[in-house]
Amino acid sequence: MVNVISYCRVSSEEQAQKDLSIPAQRKALRSWVDEKPDHSLLHEFEDQGESAYAPADKRPGFCEMISFCRRNDVHHILVHKLDRFSRNREESILFKSLLRKHGVTVLSITEAYDPETPQGFLYEGMIEVINQFYSMNLATETLKGMRENAERGFHNGGRIPYGYRLEKVTVGGREHRKLVPGPDEEVAVIREIFNLATNHRLGSKRIANALNSKGTPAPRSKHWNGSTLDAILNNQVYVGDQVWMKSRKVGRDGRRRTTEDERIVTEDAHEALISRELFEERRALAESRRFKSKRATSQPVSYLLSRLIRCDHCGNNFVGQRQTATNAAGKKVVYRRYLRLSNVFHPETPNRFRASSRSETVGQPWLSAA
Repeated sequence: MVNVISYCRVSSEEQAQKDLSIPAQRKALRSWVDEKPDHSLLHEFEDQGESAYAPADKRPGFCEMISFCRRNDVHHILVHKLDRFSRNREESILFKSLLRKHGVTVLSITEAYDPETPQGFLYEGMIEVINQFYSMNLATETLKGMRENAERGFHNGGRIPYGYRLEKVTVGGREHRKLVPGPDEEVAVIREIFNLATNHRLGSKRIANALNSKGTPAPRSKHWNGSTLDAILNNQVYVGDQVWMKSRKVGRDGRRRTTEDERIVTEDAHEALISRELFEERRALAESRRFKSKRATSQPVSYLLSRLIRCDHCGNNFVGQRQTATNAAGKKVVYRRYLRLSNVFHPETPNRFRASSRSETVGQPWLSAA
């Protein structure tokens, strides 16, 4: 008896296509097994709304299927088409190699080929390359469409800013989404926040305290906090600008914040809640408050062991420090020492080195005349 399992997958974009739906795939796979009396269908796995180009750990049904093959006697994994298994060439090779070690092969019921022959090996490789090309090209075209959508001032998705709601509009026969002012009480809160920040010169923490004392509901938590206020005060959306691509994907899993040059900003894309002049005034005020370090007026001190000694636990450099003090005789002396600056947890001093502002003295400080 040949033991087989089936795997069905459909992405978010493909869910509306009847011939690719999960029931349609499952029906075709069961019919294929029924036509072969010596085949037994042990289990059925599926992933709904998951892209085959996404990492395997993002597809729970796929991971469960691989685990099942390692624990049970399985000969074949049946898929409707090879692109249901994976559209990532490297990942497909990796998992098929792992499965072959357990005596499992992947078979497509709609693509006739024998993976054990040279011709089948070539065909399978070509199909997998074409499938990955399709996914990569689709991602490029999708990004191009989203860029055009953003440049026209429409919403591309993501979290809706506090004080706004989404409204569907039809342009050129296509449906788009646009930001419109939300409830009057939220709009009033936004205007109050900018008023407190500019006319009353309050920082984000003091504004948060003022809103919490009045019992003003916060957007996504029980209380207002400084980070929420900073995000609002620095968001161009409140002057009517649509900003897209504040972050972008790096590799397959990570993301990074984009620079201002990389972002797409469409001015006057929707109704503003505050004036542009008020927003720029608040920004200039925040810039004037920004902490700026000053250079020491005294001559720099040379430390012989600078960049030469490191912490044996975290690997960070020790830095030289000079402090002036007055001794018991009333004479000014200079303490020179080396400090370890670290944000790494040190087991020998568990309560001291959790913040980068903490330091540790190496050896005994020595004295010298000022």
